[in-house]
Amino acid sequence: MKGGRGMRRESGTVVKVRGIELGRHRSARALNPNFARATPLIKLIVEISGGADPRRAFRRAVTTLVKICPDLSRHSCIGRDGTSFLVGSENACDDLAHLLEHVVIDLGARLTSLDRVSGVTCGLRYPANRYHIFVECDEKRSGEFAIRLAAWALERSTNGRASIPSLYAVARAYAHVERRPILLEDGAALARSARLPPAEAGAIVRLVRKFRPSDGEAKAAKR
Repeated sequence: MKGGRGMRRESGTVVKVRGIELGRHRSARALNPNFARATPLIKLIVEISGGADPRRAFRRAVTTLVKICPDLSRHSCIGRDGTSFLVGSENACDDLAHLLEHVVIDLGARLTSLDRVSGVTCGLRYPANRYHIFVECDEKRSGEFAIRLAAWALERSTNGRASIPSLYAVARAYAHVERRPILLEDGAALARSARLPPAEAGAIVRLVRKFRPSDGEAKAAKR
């Protein structure tokens, strides 16, 4: 198209996972009185760039993620200014990080033996786009899967890309693979075992393969 030389493509939201650590994280416990004393916390270090229009990105993410994770609307959490994490605040990047925390909680709750899962999001002064997110978790492997899936879904939802399959179905498929790893080699068998939606089965199986920690990592963690 002529005359397009001076046009710039709108930059999208970028969510980068910089680290995942399971531990006691005692300093984080003072930030959320709902953390159970005996439960470990998984710490996510993440950097979020809101793109050209972070507020619009946040609204897109909320609309999309509440549709595919409807239990998000049942989470009891408000920000410092008294508004819901689904409404947001004056800082859209903070809101995206807070939303990510709740998607991790929502998915993690489906993969844990804990009766309740709580979390907290901490913004750093420098770099300003880096966040530390702490979520109750009893097993690093499933926690890491929930984090990487949630980060992928958040970035994808903010950028208005192609549809995202049911994240609950992805979590269910992952749980079946953890019990029977051989299912990962046969997508059709996994789809039947986990009762995946036929129209989304292929995409769900690909996500499980993409974000499931390798068996080698699991063996190393046990040493």
